[in-house]
Amino acid sequence: MAASEGAQELQDLVQFLRSPRADIRKAAVGMVQGLAATADGAQQLRTASDELLPALLWLMNDESHVSKAALTSLVNLSQDAGTAAKLLGIKCIEKAVDYIKDGNAASPELLTMLLTNVTTTEAGSCSLLQIGRGDLEGFHMGILLGRFLEPVDGPQDPYAYVAHIMTNVTRIQKGRDIVLEPGRGFLQALVSQIQSPSAIRRQGCSAAFRNLCFGAQEQEDTGEHDAALEPILSSRETLVAVTKPLNGESSPAADDDLVREALAEAVLILASSEKGRKALWTINTPELLRKGYEAEENSTVCQSMERTAELFISGAADPEIVEEEEAAEQPGDDAHKQEASGHAAGAA
Repeated sequence: MAASEGAQELQDLVQFLRSPRADIRKAAVGMVQGLAATADGAQQLRTASDELLPALLWLMNDESHVSKAALTSLVNLSQDAGTAAKLLGIKCIEKAVDYIKDGNAASPELLTMLLTNVTTTEAGSCSLLQIGRGDLEGFHMGILLGRFLEPVDGPQDPYAYVAHIMTNVTRIQKGRDIVLEPGRGFLQALVSQIQSPSAIRRQGCSAAFRNLCFGAQEQEDTGEHDAALEPILSSRETLVAVTKPLNGESSPAADDDLVREALAEAVLILASSEKGRKALWTINTPELLRKGYEAEENSTVCQSMERTAELFISGAADPEIVEEEEAAEQPGDDAHKQEASGHAAGAA
């Protein structure tokens, strides 16, 4: 009897979310927010998810206080994979991106946190990327990155969690293909945030960059390794940005263990091919890693650096690479080295 009464009370609560009276909606969503913040309460709410989730999405267009409470509830509930899947079925991603695109969101930060949760699965990432929708593929991601790159005014950074969305979508091959596609500017947007003062931004973007490199490594058996990495290896600016935090000099990225771990692993993958080593030689990466290794205390980063150094040493047996090393020692190349150093400093 008590269970039946509890279920009825929950159904009544859900109905109150759609009340025409603002004060009733406000009180009801406040109760839902409180329940969603606890494990037992969230589990109870999920028993009514078929009616609850559409109601909470509907409230995203309500007054600010109500909208934020609804979004907070959705963020907490969407940590459950089953709930995240149901949200995909009721066009959660499309609605969230529309609010972000139109600039009508009461809390862009909560919207991007919600998108982060629903893209932790392959289905969610494919939905956000609009896979299979022709010219629309990547359109939603472009909208999010446009907001992500807007100047941050004040202490609030409403779009910081777009970096974590990038981490999620780059876990799948199609997501990596879209991010690396020439002309989109997605790779440049990602790399530009590696030195961000925001830990959320720099850690998310560094992890996404590592995913891009891991994805290319997975294609090594098919002979497409170098082709997959071409957008990275052909960009001096990108190579400088992702190696600079490993040089042992203090900066937001260099002082962040998670960033260094991600980038050290990424550089290791880049150095695993002859073409990658050649590209890294052009910005004097071996010397940079040598200096960084002297100051490095993180064992994971040290291990990646050691393995990368071994690749450079073994790769030096290649005549073409030996020639490049010898050319790098010529006095006339000093200006080239200074240009690389200056460029990296200007990007910080």
